Amino acid sequence: MLTQVAVVGVCLSLLPLALTLLVKLRLFPLALYILLANTVLADWVRSHETASVAVFYAIAALIALSWVLPAIRRKLDTRRQVRALLRQVEAARAQGIPDPSFRRENGRFVLVRDKE
Repeated sequence: MLTQVAVVGVCLSLLPLALTLLVKLRLFPLALYILLANTVLADWVRSHETASVAVFYAIAALIALSWVLPAIRRKLDTRRQVRALLRQVEAARAQGIPDPSFRRENGRFVLVRDKE
């Protein structure tokens, strides 16, 4: 009896951590669907098995896209910054600056006019 109470207490104390982790990993909608499909919507899932699996895969695909798209955007932004930096180097060399130097300000590269 005491062991069961301890297990329930530990599970309840870990619940906020688990929910936070699900939200941070953007898995909360999928976990919520699984919970609802196994409890409230159990009859619907049994009678519409193909549709319930399709909904599961659709939610999982949207979650995967929410992980992949920001990574692609970061990669494209880095490429844009490198191209802008190369254009600035070419412009600096066209102005007669043989070895231009740059510093990063607000996430962008800026030509250093006066070396300190």
